Amino acid sequence: MKTRPALSMILVLVLIGVVVALAGCTALQGTTSQDANSSQNSTIRDITPQEASALIQQNSNSDQLVILDVRTQAEFQAEHISGAINRDVTAGVFRDQMKSKGMDMSKTYLVYCQSGTRSTTAAKIMQDLGYTQIYNMKGGIGKWKDAGYPTVVG
Repeated sequence: MKTRPALSMILVLVLIGVVVALAGCTALQGTTSQDANSSQNSTIRDITPQEASALIQQNSNSDQLVILDVRTQAEFQAEHISGAINRDVTAGVFRDQMKSKGMDMSKTYLVYCQSGTRSTTAAKIMQDLGYTQIYNMKGGIGKWKDAGYPTVVG
């Protein structure tokens, strides 16, 4: 007699587990679809240092590409990618600087920091402001140097 309630309890627990697993799969599929739609509408593309280098080379004879270093001024002075301009995303004025007259929203922006975290934040702010062509370099200047690409001082 005691085995029947134990068996019933096991059966109930198995059924609950199956329901939870199926609900989790359905939620995951919904999230994936939503994420895919968001990615299609996004103006931010994450790229590798190799892709960033190719982008810089493709635009070497054009003023269409802006290389944007979003680290602190001290980090920028220590080293940066040649041709980059500095707008510190942590300074509290980044949003205002990106709205200023000198920043052209129609240009293409390659955004980077030390490791990729601050540049992701900066890219999202830029997207919110209406910038439409933003490339975020994954891994930042650290991965840029690891890949053997040069930096300049000053």
